[in-house]
Amino acid sequence: SSHFDSRAAPFQRLREGGPPDMADVQEGRDASGRSRLNFLADDVLLRICRFLPVKALLGTGAACVELQHRTSESLELWQELCRFLLGEASVLLHAGCWAASAKDAHSAPFYRRLFRAAWACESFCYDHGLRRALLDSAQGGRQPGGSSGREAVEDLLALSGHTSEAIGPLVLQVGGAQNDMSQGTPLHVTVFNLAEKRVFRPTLAGSSCRPEHRIRHATCAVRAPFLPEGPYQEAVLVLGGYGAPGAGFDTGRPRANVRNLLLLQIMAEDGSEICWHEAAAAGTAPEHIYHHACASFARGTRVCVFGGDIPSEDSEFARIEDRARSPFVYVLDMAAQLWQVVNTSGSAPSWRSLHAAVAHTSFLDGREYLVTFGGATDHCEPLTSANPAVMTGYELDLQSFVWRQGSSDGFMPAPRLRFGVARWGRHLVVHGGHELRGDDGDSAHVARLNLTTLRWASMDFANSPTRLPVMAFETGAPQAGIVVGGVNQTRLGPRMLVRLNLFRLRDPSATHAVDCDAEQDGEPEEEEDPDPDDDAGMQWVRIQMRRSDGSLRVLEMPMVIMAAMRQQAGSDEALVEMLRAHVARQDAAGDADDS
Repeated sequence: SSHFDSRAAPFQRLREGGPPDMADVQEGRDASGRSRLNFLADDVLLRICRFLPVKALLGTGAACVELQHRTSESLELWQELCRFLLGEASVLLHAGCWAASAKDAHSAPFYRRLFRAAWACESFCYDHGLRRALLDSAQGGRQPGGSSGREAVEDLLALSGHTSEAIGPLVLQVGGAQNDMSQGTPLHVTVFNLAEKRVFRPTLAGSSCRPEHRIRHATCAVRAPFLPEGPYQEAVLVLGGYGAPGAGFDTGRPRANVRNLLLLQIMAEDGSEICWHEAAAAGTAPEHIYHHACASFARGTRVCVFGGDIPSEDSEFARIEDRARSPFVYVLDMAAQLWQVVNTSGSAPSWRSLHAAVAHTSFLDGREYLVTFGGATDHCEPLTSANPAVMTGYELDLQSFVWRQGSSDGFMPAPRLRFGVARWGRHLVVHGGHELRGDDGDSAHVARLNLTTLRWASMDFANSPTRLPVMAFETGAPQAGIVVGGVNQTRLGPRMLVRLNLFRLRDPSATHAVDCDAEQDGEPEEEEDPDPDDDAGMQWVRIQMRRSDGSLRVLEMPMVIMAAMRQQAGSDEALVEMLRAHVARQDAAGDADDS
């Protein structure tokens, strides 16, 4: 009604980004002195607040003291804002961890504090207690196929080239290379249930298809109206990829799941049962693609694909042959099952491979954007890589399809390939990756990109993660702070890393020790890490070597291995040459290893 609209005028001005008209607001009271908000029941007020951008909602105190009080004490509102900012899985993780030491657990002030911490995205810690609980759940439960104990942990966590998606309280690890694979190895899925604090491998529904394993594919959560009803509205779309190393004739063979869509649907609310579906899609798209990135938008009904490599015999290869001038993206309409090529304009990045892309809804203008960075500008065949590009961020408006280039000034994380990325509120967090140098420092390993300014910043961690083996790197995406797997360059060749790291936001009201699980000044106990290649318990030495191109490389190895190499070399000069040759071999192996 017009009566309601007249009282909504201050909210509309806030929504548009301008200050409220204080003549209209009058501290929220009418001519008789009664609060205008008395006309609004709490559920109606909550619905109004849901239409306000976050920036406007946080500024409501300037419009009306009573509105500020009623919104600040609304538990449902702040829970919903936290879910919008972090997602349900991450909110569950933080609420459970923070509640252990908070006197105001699960209250409006509790969730306001979580929202502010997520908004700032500055102060983190590694949660070794929750990590241990998840590892215990994997070792204690029998997985499909009969594995248990240490074997089950390796089956669940020894991954690389995989993707990660969050749906409800579940975080799914999809695909990836595993140790000791064969040609018939199926497409792998590991489920983290953060409501129950357990990790497991789900069973397949009887009606499920059996898709082939793959690495270097792309995934995103979508809404597919043609799927049968399930406990969650979203499913995981899997696009492209190719066969993993060690899979016989399947190694490097592209997967044809672009025009033929592959979807993972959760059939049990706890994630214990899944079903794979295939559905044909029409329109213009390559038959095969890999090293690409995709993201869903329009409430999961559309998907944008940017970057990637296409076989030269595919007709779509002509679009990306000149990677410096490829001003387009592929867009999939899920309901229509239709692919389109959409031309882009503006300050576009070059076509990329082994990069990252995430879509988000802006907190300032409510528009949807795709943000991408990193990767390689050169074409990469399966199981190869190229020199990494700088990490400058680029933003694509998903309504106008105009690109904007971020700033290259200030802090910039080290270039990398095959890294993990996930959205944390109004930031993207990048974690791990290949091509990082030993002299890049701690800031190289993890960093955050502001989605509004497209500027990078470092992240503050109050404690240390579990120690990474000497020649290893992590590849998992930090969905809800869960990072799985990686690659370890062992003496016997590359092995998938049996690894789980878990980080989260720190509760500013908690004590230092309680919040971070009695943080160690150094590294956590070595026996916590189930990696058999970690050489735990040995004394280690650090050696700084200079490569032929002048860059530095830090080698770490057990002292017994160093002593054996010195004895074999016979002299210090010969030892230096042996170490340089070792560095060159490891660099070459890293370039050739796609995992």
